[in-house]
Amino acid sequence: MGMHGRHHSEETKERFSNINTGKTMSTESREKMRLKAVGNSSHSGHKLTDEQKANIAEKTRLAMQNPAIREKLSKAHTGLKQSKETIDRRTSKNKGKKRSQEFKDRISQKAKERWQTEEYKTKQTEAKKDIGGWHITEEHKAIISEYHKGVKRTEQAKINIGNGRRGKGVGVKHTDEHKKKISEASKRNWQNPEYRQKTVTATMKAAHRRPTKPELKLGELLDQACPGEYEYVGDGKVIIGGLCPDFIHSNGTHKVVLMHGDYWHKGEDVDVTIGRYNEEGYDCLVIWERQLRYENKVLIRIGEFNNEK
Repeated sequence: MGMHGRHHSEETKERFSNINTGKTMSTESREKMRLKAVGNSSHSGHKLTDEQKANIAEKTRLAMQNPAIREKLSKAHTGLKQSKETIDRRTSKNKGKKRSQEFKDRISQKAKERWQTEEYKTKQTEAKKDIGGWHITEEHKAIISEYHKGVKRTEQAKINIGNGRRGKGVGVKHTDEHKKKISEASKRNWQNPEYRQKTVTATMKAAHRRPTKPELKLGELLDQACPGEYEYVGDGKVIIGGLCPDFIHSNGTHKVVLMHGDYWHKGEDVDVTIGRYNEEGYDCLVIWERQLRYENKVLIRIGEFNNEK
């Protein structure tokens, strides 16, 4: 008869649980156990009614309210790694599933409660460090991207995500010490030329930067004064010392030309900007939007600048 249909005492169940707690099973072993369980199940081949499913869900929900049961399950799963097949199956099952607002609110509240405990924060921090110092692999990014395709979010969810990306963590208040650490880390990163170029370029591309009317006009004047010598790079194609010039000399001469809008650059000290380009080994010419009305004067300035050694 085997063990089919046998009811174990609570003491026996507890002993089995303690024996298996923390054990890491191979994918092959887990699959064998799953197939054996399916073959031995009294429900094998049977479809549960909606009422039966509701009863099981309710019993599970009530059981999970018991901290001792949650702790036991957590320990039992510690160290277990799910196979790609299992992950794909769960992803496929949940993809496109619509959750009730009550369900979403409950999940959100539980997450907030967990993050209030120092033990949980420490555990999450260490876990993220273990997977590569907070960096997500390209493969993981692809999985996340695929999972979110077609997912419809509420307007409030979009607002929350937007606030989070702008540094306005929803419900999160950083201490002055934490803010200082973030600031210092940003300053250290910005000292890295590769980081500066990557960040500015990504920002410009994300904004779908296109030449403005004044920039188009200045481009025409540059072509008149120096045919084919200057290229538009205001879309982030070229970054110099963390700065994004509007035009750069295309023949290798270290010269850049900036188009300063009267509104956006009002009150700016152009000598500081020119000085920063000079520090990087570039000569810099700044043309103001209001100066474009005097084309001949601008053409003369461009010619003189271009001929400077």
